[in-house]
Amino acid sequence: MGNTVTINETPLASVQGGRRRERLVTNLSSYGTLIGMVIVVITLGVMRPTFLGPQNLLAVVVDASVLMVFAVGLSLIMSMSGIDLSIAATASFAGYLAAKMLLDGDGIFTVVLTALAVGLLVGLANGMLAGYLGVPAIVATLGLNLIVTSLALVISNDGTPQQLFTAPSQFVTEFLNLGSASLGPIRI
Repeated sequence: MGNTVTINETPLASVQGGRRRERLVTNLSSYGTLIGMVIVVITLGVMRPTFLGPQNLLAVVVDASVLMVFAVGLSLIMSMSGIDLSIAATASFAGYLAAKMLLDGDGIFTVVLTALAVGLLVGLANGMLAGYLGVPAIVATLGLNLIVTSLALVISNDGTPQQLFTAPSQFVTEFLNLGSASLGPIRI
């Protein structure tokens, strides 16, 4: 009896084809959302040619600017496997506080610094709770969300953010221009 050795010979083209398919699947899963968004934009552009016009694109960028700022901050947090559920409440609280300060006659510089300080303090509190005390980020930020929302309700006397827009213009025009004015073609 002789020993027979069988060698599994797979053609090189078959191995390379398998690797290509694997890379394609990986790329599709990585870029699927982007590809889908491009398809939607192209479809809307074909159906409504004004959709891709410069005026509409500028309006979309301006309208989404606040969300883009939030998204950049949250993407940094999420890239570190974290989450922040207090961001909207923090922005609302900073807005309420800014409106109250403007109506009380404080200057624009003080108001903007105070609003930024609110964001910084809430962020530091979230970081301390999650990073140093070991509280899960979802629990820490949800708890701060509730606290900050409560503070906003107290400061505004259960009001709404529209108090800033219904205030006398001499108090709020400079502040509102920060979010809606332009410096030539560039939005502030």
